[in-house]
Amino acid sequence: MIPDKVHFVGSIALDSVEEVFRTLGSALGSRLRRVPDGEPGGRRLWISWQYPLLRAQPFLKADPNAPNQTTGFLPLSLVDDAKPSEVRFGELGYAREARASYQDFLEARTRGELPPNVGRTVGLGCPVSSSRANSSALFSSASWSVAVGSSVSRSTTMGCSPR
Repeated sequence: MIPDKVHFVGSIALDSVEEVFRTLGSALGSRLRRVPDGEPGGRRLWISWQYPLLRAQPFLKADPNAPNQTTGFLPLSLVDDAKPSEVRFGELGYAREARASYQDFLEARTRGELPPNVGRTVGLGCPVSSSRANSSALFSSASWSVAVGSSVSRSTTMGCSPR
């Protein structure tokens, strides 16, 4: 049985946003309901693309004695004088990436590479995901807020997945 409604979420092993939209639109046509940008480039590495941003935060320190066995990243924790309630992460890159690829999404629909009724999916790494990958209890005690911004329309489905 061939499904008549297909909804993609997250990473797709293609090299560019344009290639994701063109390939899925061509292969699935009117059966395609929602499509992500495929998380190409550095985002292909899931939440590890945020590690340099996290390492640059003045309220975080790395533990050189306990590298992650899979990634080699050093676990992060709050510096001794940091107050978890005052920790704020600014732009994490999700909003920037979502806005840029939304323009590609609109252009792909205009060119007919995606059906006119297809919507967009945006996946966000949850704090628990970064916590597992980058620290012990850091992210459960700090405040998190991620905003995609008003430039992403209602045709976008937002998802938060701890993968």
